Amino acid sequence: MSVTKRHHYVPRFYLRRFADEQQRLRVYRAHSQLPPIITAVKDAAVRTGFYKLDLTGPGDPTILENELAKIEAASAKVIQRVCSARSWPPTQPDRGVLATHMGLQYMRTPEKRRSHEEMADTIEKVFYENMTADWARERLMEIGESPTEDRIALIMDISEHPDRYRFVLHPNEFLRSMVTVGLEVARLLGERSWWLGTSPGPAFATGDHLPVLFTRPEMRQPFKGVGLQGAEEIHFPLDRHHVLLMFPPGMPEKAFVLERDNVTFTNSLIASSSHRFVFRHPDDPPIDFMIPKDPRSLMEVNQKPVYEVDARTRTQLAPIFSPFFAKLGPPQVDEVIRDAQEDQA
Repeated sequence: MSVTKRHHYVPRFYLRRFADEQQRLRVYRAHSQLPPIITAVKDAAVRTGFYKLDLTGPGDPTILENELAKIEAASAKVIQRVCSARSWPPTQPDRGVLATHMGLQYMRTPEKRRSHEEMADTIEKVFYENMTADWARERLMEIGESPTEDRIALIMDISEHPDRYRFVLHPNEFLRSMVTVGLEVARLLGERSWWLGTSPGPAFATGDHLPVLFTRPEMRQPFKGVGLQGAEEIHFPLDRHHVLLMFPPGMPEKAFVLERDNVTFTNSLIASSSHRFVFRHPDDPPIDFMIPKDPRSLMEVNQKPVYEVDARTRTQLAPIFSPFFAKLGPPQVDEVIRDAQEDQA
């Protein structure tokens, strides 16, 4: 069986809509002092084996990549129709395909994977806080494990020195979450009011963290971020001259021509929201001034950055005490995607 090794976490068909005739992009490196570079679409936003399933038994480890390829092929046709059609809004089937594409894109990046892993590590450690030897012994017996003195001692060491350890989930867990959460994101996006903005002049950039969310600072609630449900605006560039704007449900849907300031605003959101890369046509005006230079934290817990500093890795004890995570086998991603496609049809 042939196994695809190079997996694009921003699809090639999408990046081509921002590239020149030689399929080249100007790539800005966000949160870095490095200058932009010119690179081919095939070499942008790519990781080796990123969507490959870790299977110990029979099955196709490329099934997720293959299913994503099918969704991308359908999405490419929809985006082409949306950007070239004179009528708006799109048909319900096209709307469903595009929403699925955006929802999965929101989840399918290396930074989302790292954030998922960091959150899992943090949550697991919370369940070891205030652990006692009697509680550990009782819990081990409940799950059918032998409460040996060595294991009790290890559990107590985790409880007392959590930063010495790093909990690692099964590698397929992120892929399962990527699909299930991505399809839920698609539902939320599909329920919003869609506007199609066209720019006859200034061109859009795009990035590696899409869609991008915005809520005016005066409308944000204390101690809360800008989420998919509460965001005032959600932006998703479709190509250099078209952007999909998603507003709260209930607003009339329309297509309109953008002003220069509108394009600049969307580009600034993309630049500030991107994890590592911002992509732009090589001939479009530079946007260096928009690209953040300072490093960013992957995530924050209690307003303190989480760093990857744990000295040891333990996988065998990770599921013992946490009611949220469990030992997981390969996700049935083909069934999840097929069910979602049937619902949208």
